[in-house]
Amino acid sequence: MRGRLGTPSNTELDAIRSALSYDSETGILTWARDVSCCVKAGSVAGHRRNDSYIIVIVRGKKYAGHRVAWFLHYGEWPNCRTDHRNLNKSDNRISNLRAATHSQNKANSSAPKNNILGIKGVNRTRSGRYAAKIRVNGHLKHLGTFPTPQDANNAYAAAAQTHYGEFSRAA
Repeated sequence: MRGRLGTPSNTELDAIRSALSYDSETGILTWARDVSCCVKAGSVAGHRRNDSYIIVIVRGKKYAGHRVAWFLHYGEWPNCRTDHRNLNKSDNRISNLRAATHSQNKANSSAPKNNILGIKGVNRTRSGRYAAKIRVNGHLKHLGTFPTPQDANNAYAAAAQTHYGEFSRAA
C-alpha cells in the first residue's frame, strides 16, 4: 500500500489506542467504544479497499489496518514497511505480519500481472529461451538464459533465497 510511512503524532496514536481494539489471533480491528448511533463498540472497524488492504478512519484520518494492528499489538508504530507473509493484504493476524525493508517487501510478492508467463523473474527471449533476472539493491542482475521456464524459475528461486532468505518468493 502506498502512503506515508511516517509516525502519527502522539495525539493521533492516543486516539487510535482509545478508539480501537485488536484481536491478534484473527487480525480483526473492532471499535472499543461507540463511535456513532450506527457504529457500536465491538463492531468491526475499517473497510477493504479495491487493492484488498484494510483501511480504518479515526478522527477523520485514514490508517492502514496492518500498521494499526502492529501498533496495537507491539505498542509502537512501525518505522519500516509491514509485510504480509502470505500475500493476503487483508489478513492482519500478527503471525502474518513482519517488519520489512522495501526490497524485502518486494521480494515477497507474486509475479506482476503483466508477466505473460506468470513466473516471477522469468521472461521469454527472442531466441525462444527463458531469461531469469532478479533485482538486488535496486540493480537488475541477469541470472542466465535457460531452455525451459522451470529451469529459469529454479535459477530465480535460488538467487531469491540467497539474497532475500525468508522473504524470498519464486512463484
